[in-house]
Amino acid sequence: MEASQSDLRSIVRGRWPIIVVAWALPALLASLETWTFWHLGGKSYAFWRAVMMEAPAWIVYAVLTPFIFLLGNRLPLTRARFARNIVLHVLFAAVAGAAYAVIASIATRTFSPAPSTRPLAQLALFWYLSALPLTMLAYFCILGVGAAVTHFSEARQREIVAARLTAQLADARLAALRMQLHPHFLFNTLNAITVLARDGESDAVVRMLSLLSDLLRDVLRTDRAREIALLDELTFVRRYLDIEMVRFGDRLVVREDVDPALADALVPVFILQPLVENALRHGMAHSPQGGSVTLGAHRRDGALVLSVQDERPDQHGGDELRSYTHGVGLSNTEARLRELFGERASLSLEATQTGTLALITLPFRDA
Repeated sequence: MEASQSDLRSIVRGRWPIIVVAWALPALLASLETWTFWHLGGKSYAFWRAVMMEAPAWIVYAVLTPFIFLLGNRLPLTRARFARNIVLHVLFAAVAGAAYAVIASIATRTFSPAPSTRPLAQLALFWYLSALPLTMLAYFCILGVGAAVTHFSEARQREIVAARLTAQLADARLAALRMQLHPHFLFNTLNAITVLARDGESDAVVRMLSLLSDLLRDVLRTDRAREIALLDELTFVRRYLDIEMVRFGDRLVVREDVDPALADALVPVFILQPLVENALRHGMAHSPQGGSVTLGAHRRDGALVLSVQDERPDQHGGDELRSYTHGVGLSNTEARLRELFGERASLSLEATQTGTLALITLPFRDA
């Protein structure tokens, strides 16, 4: 019983104004028809009496509509039990028709300008038999509407569940991709600290460990975020570059060409670090003279364009471009961009005369 009441409330919730309007309209039209009929016959007949005569019978179906919806859910006309359920629905339609006939008889006898002198039972039977096609049609129309409403509600729920599962799958994929990034980054940093320790550079080791601690704090704080403000992403990359500057010393120069108005633009978390790491590993690490890394951020044609460019005095014609296209960092970044933005984002690499330029283009959005 409690389950039935709960189902009934869920059916009526949010739909009762539609049910009221749906049945008020035919009740009004029937009242207008009756009032017009009597006036054309030369009888003075108040419109409110016509409403009181016609409306109660239609109210019966307005009241029964949620129950018929519920019966449709409990006794669906599916192939498995079609014969049994159709018989039950015909019986329920007959009961609904009887209720309609009784209420219509009472309202007619009370408010008609020429009430029938027949006994109420006989008048109700007359109403029942004469209105039987209409009452059957009304019942099965309500049943059909209820089935359609249920179908679309279930379809909508399936869409919501599918969208939720898709979002959860995307989050899981992004989390997996980021888990690839974190150990990869940590391995490289710890390896650099090991090299410095072997060389006896204790001050550099302490400095790098301190910077690494700050960097890991950032990683743990933003681990659940998919996107952050560009300013926060740049802060993270600067800390990473601080570590690398301890490692490279004067051989590494860092520049920035960032539009200050883009500080609040949203970017995927950790999107720049693998590009910077690739610039250092494939560019500067093999250059005795060192070089520079330039971080850029600009808005172009409604899109946000991020860039990481490495330059070396001994590099000519972008010889290292091929090695850039392989490895965890760039494949990870491309996969994350696909998960978040699909075809609306891209990662490209361009060879320059003195190094390589990595460009990320993604939709511009403010935090």
